[in-house]
Amino acid sequence: MTTIPHHWSMAEAVTILSAYSTLWYGLIKRANIKRGESILIHSAAGAVGQSAINMCLHYGCDIYVTVGTEEKKDFLTKEYNIPVNRVFNSRDTLFKNQIMDATNGKGVDIVINSLSGDKLDASIECLAKNGRIIDVEKYDRFGERNANYVVKNNLQLIMAHFDNDIEFLNEFYDWMHKNCTNGCVKPINYTVFNASEAEKAFRFMTTGKHIGKVVLKMRDEEMDRQPLKAIKPAVDMMVTVKTRFNPNKVYIITGGLGGMGREMIPWMQKLGARKFMVTSRTGIQNNYIEFVVNRFRNDRHYSSDWLVSTADCVTTEGTQQLLKEAQKLGPIGGVFHLAVNLSDGFVANHTIDTFGVTIDVKAKILVNLDQLSRQLTYELDYFVAFTSIGTGKGTASLTNYGYANSVCERICEARRRDGLHGLAVQLGPIGDVGMVEYLQHRDEIYRVTALKQVNAHSYCHLLDTLLAINTPVVTAFAYQDTKLATHGTRQSRMVEDLWHQLGIDPDSTPDTVTIGDIGVESLFAVEIQYEFERQWHIQASLYHVRTINIGMLKDYGHGDYLPLKSHIDAMVSLSSALSNQVFILASDKYTKLNNIETGRPIYIMPTLTANFSAFADWAQRHDRPVIGLNWTRGLNKLSSLTEVNGHFEKLLHHLEPNGAFDVDYFPDVFTGCHESERLLGLRGIKYRIIDWFDATIRTVLMHPIVKLIQEFKVLIGMCHDQLHIVLNNIVCIPFTKSIILFNVYYATIFSQTVNTSAQFVTGQGVNHNIDSLSVRHIHYVILEESIS
Repeated sequence: MTTIPHHWSMAEAVTILSAYSTLWYGLIKRANIKRGESILIHSAAGAVGQSAINMCLHYGCDIYVTVGTEEKKDFLTKEYNIPVNRVFNSRDTLFKNQIMDATNGKGVDIVINSLSGDKLDASIECLAKNGRIIDVEKYDRFGERNANYVVKNNLQLIMAHFDNDIEFLNEFYDWMHKNCTNGCVKPINYTVFNASEAEKAFRFMTTGKHIGKVVLKMRDEEMDRQPLKAIKPAVDMMVTVKTRFNPNKVYIITGGLGGMGREMIPWMQKLGARKFMVTSRTGIQNNYIEFVVNRFRNDRHYSSDWLVSTADCVTTEGTQQLLKEAQKLGPIGGVFHLAVNLSDGFVANHTIDTFGVTIDVKAKILVNLDQLSRQLTYELDYFVAFTSIGTGKGTASLTNYGYANSVCERICEARRRDGLHGLAVQLGPIGDVGMVEYLQHRDEIYRVTALKQVNAHSYCHLLDTLLAINTPVVTAFAYQDTKLATHGTRQSRMVEDLWHQLGIDPDSTPDTVTIGDIGVESLFAVEIQYEFERQWHIQASLYHVRTINIGMLKDYGHGDYLPLKSHIDAMVSLSSALSNQVFILASDKYTKLNNIETGRPIYIMPTLTANFSAFADWAQRHDRPVIGLNWTRGLNKLSSLTEVNGHFEKLLHHLEPNGAFDVDYFPDVFTGCHESERLLGLRGIKYRIIDWFDATIRTVLMHPIVKLIQEFKVLIGMCHDQLHIVLNNIVCIPFTKSIILFNVYYATIFSQTVNTSAQFVTGQGVNHNIDSLSVRHIHYVILEESIS
């Protein structure tokens, strides 16, 4: 905390902290900026950009900037008098050549970077010898190739990330106060919203049209800045509470290995809890539960002590045993009662035993925990029972469950009267875990009751607030939105809202443009994710959301959800398939794939996944040695397919001095197979295509390969302007201006999913649109990367 200079308002002061502290650390502390140096500032209309301009003007630097829109360009020229010929476009890489022209080929001394991908590459190449690049983002975007370029040209890479420790902040505040009157530190442009307009403020921020900071005003500023005095009498104020669990105390969770328990425990870990006593009637009964428990115990950030008790807490003796075991870990901090054992049926059909099973687990256990915990020498911080919204409403076939929940609620009320903590939470239906998830007619239940299923983690976050209130019984549920009763209405409203947030006219925007191309903010993308999860139970990532195109959204808004759902299903399935692929560059030049030592070897060329795991069974079926030729890191330095083939030719002659090689490749994975077959075939090397329909390999590798291209671009540091995809059942990984192989289905998926435009070329060199061209006529596919 620091004082605000008298000539600044509070709104102006809050625009200073994050931007100037980042630049103070990056420019002053690390880059050691000097007067007269040249500097390139990316995204200069933003908060960091404007702050950098103020600091660089103070130091008399030669300033060049980039922005994304004409409006921001006009703002910088008018506000900071930056010449128009020094304001470049941040949406493409043309600024590189423009900078080099403006500096007579020298480049700039410093780059303040917030860009990624090819624009990051261009930014690094704008630097002069011994230059410095300051990255202000919170994650590392510098791949191996960029790092090599930095070292080669004696550049300095500065990551402007720091911990907000008190010494750092005090040093920054001292510098800020010294420079707040000389023009070095000045408030930046901002837009103010009232606290009641918070949602509107976030929506405005997602459009990307704001300049500088977006500020929320919680209250009007006092004109008299005298120290605040105590208010008498005290007044009621709305505050935000946050639960914190004591890491030295033990928390008992009955039924903790169930679905809700497995969601609740990691939430408690994030809020400080480190010791758990979990009860379960059956204990750790399968590998999955064992995996979950070990994951919680060994979590890198929230590792915790666990005990799993199978004590029969229905009895007093079993509950005493549970409390005794728990206290071995430390004092008990709280009880969270989740255990349940449903025995449904109408009362007339129950026996005493079947009716009592549910009451024993739900009610008797809590009665015992209440009575025996009162005998401890200390009070519990929390005593929570999870009941059901059906307790007060009643369900004909769950009379015993309703009665047991009612008992739990009366216990919590009694504890409150006695000055102890007690909270019964009547939960609505939980949509992803728990009992309701497995009910046969759950969708019909939601429709009739007008209740909406809520995810378990949402209830956990709500519990954060509920634990602080004094009411013994609370209800937590969500109604379905009756105003959006039909899918068409909900869909159309969501899509209309999306058009507004993206700031586009859907009628004039091509159907093939994706919302990722336009630039959807993650805040709104999360809302789309929730819509998919609510409606179709699909867990889509932000990457999947960004691949949706305008045409799919138009269909969805008109009530036709199949194109969108099919696309998301395919993307989720694809991600699952790709997650099983392992990309490892081998250190050895070759790998033996079977144990056969005699006979003429079969050599397998490198695969698209950079390993031969898919060929294991295939190799074992041969009575000859099978050897895989690896793609190693040394090959990354080669610039052409001819050089690569030369490497493999030398390797083959080394392995087989007598010549006469048998070289196989799989038609959807081999590196440079067409060109290699032509070049090496002239030297007597025999090529053979492995049968596409080999069942073992086909099950592993036949899936749409989309993300692989992006992964390889990072993995082996390739720089390519074009991706050429050769069909005719031959696939190659990308080289510089060389060949990639897919079948036409993969190529189509690739062109629709990655930011590319596709052009199909027949053997006669005539261009065709993919929709009007038969697969058998296609010889080549050329995919040119588009520039966002």
